[in-house]
Amino acid sequence: MSKTSVPLKNRLSLKEYFSAKRISYLGVFTALSVVLYNFGSFNLPFFPPFLSIDFSLVPILLGGFMLGPLGGVIIVVCRFLLKMPLSRTFFIGESADLFLGLCFVLIASLIYKQKRDIKGALLGLGIAIPITTAFAILLNRYVLVYAYVQVLFGGNWDILLNMVRPLYADVTRETFFNYFLWAAIVPLNLLSFLSSAIITFLLYKRLQRVVDKIINSTFAKSKKSKAAMPETIISNSAEETFELGEKLSDKLSGGAIVLLTGDLGTGKTVFSKGIAKGLGLNSDITSPTFTIMNLHKLNENSSFCHIDAYRLQSESEAFETGITDHIGDNNTICVIEWFSKIESLLKGQRCIPVSIKTIDENSREITVNCERVI
Repeated sequence: MSKTSVPLKNRLSLKEYFSAKRISYLGVFTALSVVLYNFGSFNLPFFPPFLSIDFSLVPILLGGFMLGPLGGVIIVVCRFLLKMPLSRTFFIGESADLFLGLCFVLIASLIYKQKRDIKGALLGLGIAIPITTAFAILLNRYVLVYAYVQVLFGGNWDILLNMVRPLYADVTRETFFNYFLWAAIVPLNLLSFLSSAIITFLLYKRLQRVVDKIINSTFAKSKKSKAAMPETIISNSAEETFELGEKLSDKLSGGAIVLLTGDLGTGKTVFSKGIAKGLGLNSDITSPTFTIMNLHKLNENSSFCHIDAYRLQSESEAFETGITDHIGDNNTICVIEWFSKIESLLKGQRCIPVSIKTIDENSREITVNCERVI
């Protein structure tokens, strides 16, 4: 039985997307990108002096991975807008970086969105590098160079040719693109994109943990509230436990996290199966005891994430499994068993604690707290 009334929308409204917490993330990554873009660029030998390299793509890619493709796009656009007052190229260079940045982050983050694990990150970055480099070739060959010559040099190609002759002594107007594209644009962009991709891949989990702690602790202080009186229900069978989980699904929306506590054999997995059924999943749901996490697609844009943290030994291990990519994600509903192992990662999140206690062989006392920020 598939429910159509589940309040997890296929697409978030703008109001839902631009939550205070998400805006905080966008602000942090935008600030980092702007600083690296404006003050962290540098030239390399063997390349024309007007070509530079920077690492402002790193915060953009991190934002695209953590906040989705739209988040990456917003950071790229904000970087462009904040650089415009400082432009020395009549916005030509900034426009090129805008289009290349959009191309890179969209490809990488869209692929990662479909496969949120290490392989997905590598695949997204690996595909984005050659495609964006090819785009850079086309952009320089047919748009940027002509724009520079016309706008900055008044149509005088000799100025541009004299700038590159220290590197390419026999360059002419006819051979310029042969030198410029293959000896400058291709290697420089490959180096820039590859280095940004490597840094992003190495820093993603670690930096996400730092940013999460800073922002979540801030929101925990500002949003923490007293929990309302919990609701306690007696279940007299596994079927009733299943039905209670199914009823709870009606109250779950994207970003909600159900925290299950109870001894082994109390019925946590049965309760989880009820939630999954209520969300419209017809497939058999098994406990992720050994896999740590099972991710189930609800529809094209939303997921049900079932996590068993019993075997996790540390926060670092939790990040490596990829579960932090789904906890608190506005397109995901999470159910976490043995959440005490990763409680520090849940600070500032919307959670519904559920306690299941054994009364006798068939009966269970199930206590459900209202949604609260922990």
